[in-house]
Amino acid sequence: MIGIIPAAGAGQRIQPLGCSKELLPVGSRVVDGVERPKAVSEYLVERMIAAGATQICVVISAEKSDIVRYFAERDYAAEIFYVVQQHPRGLCDALFRAEPFVRDDQTVLIGLPDTIWFPENAYTPAIKQNADVNLVLFPVLTPAVFDAVVCDELGYVERVEVKRPDAHSHWIWGAVTARGSAFRALKRLWDARHREDEFLGHLLNAYMAAGMLCAPLSQANTTWMWEPSKAITRRKITCAPRSFAAAFWQPDPRLDSSQRRIPFNQSGCSGAQDGAHHVF
Repeated sequence: MIGIIPAAGAGQRIQPLGCSKELLPVGSRVVDGVERPKAVSEYLVERMIAAGATQICVVISAEKSDIVRYFAERDYAAEIFYVVQQHPRGLCDALFRAEPFVRDDQTVLIGLPDTIWFPENAYTPAIKQNADVNLVLFPVLTPAVFDAVVCDELGYVERVEVKRPDAHSHWIWGAVTARGSAFRALKRLWDARHREDEFLGHLLNAYMAAGMLCAPLSQANTTWMWEPSKAITRRKITCAPRSFAAAFWQPDPRLDSSQRRIPFNQSGCSGAQDGAHHVF
């Protein structure tokens, strides 16, 4: 299992900083018996390792050698290695820099290094599902700055709206798991589209428009900002507190295009104790 962390962004909205934004301290850790500040990105590394990742590819820019120094200070249960994104060409370009290191039979974990999740096993239920790509969704108060997922009145996903000021949904994707073969298929589609997609949401829209079957998938014990959540399963609608995910995989030839949609159900679950927080 391999984790991919895109960490090449300059973080211009919170500059000037004295370090890479992925190293901004949140809490503390112990190194050689001494308590030291803990970087926000280390929470994601720990969660990927807890999910079973044995390799983690961190995609950085040439200026971010401080990230390499930080993670070299201690040993981890996964091999952490680095790929350089020479120019800031967006999230898709950053993610697919890791594609040469992904095997078809591997599971791929994708996460954003400025987000902290609770509980730590948020990836695990999605990994156990039989889907090529799992998009884990969370409710947020400001969907305009994220990739919002829009669903119709029948409960089917229609599209992903990327950073739109008039976002029509407060549900956004916050993490991804995928089979290695599906991750590589997304890379081939990105190449076929002349690498024009900067954001992953645009590529997922193209993936669905190309006829890829979109079907439901359940994910447990994850929420965003301690708000009520949604949940679905592959064959029937259920209500699982603090959960929601959507899955994408290859088309079933028995279905016509009108059936290639993602059903979901909104639940009235409340009282969540676990949560996730977008830090920066």
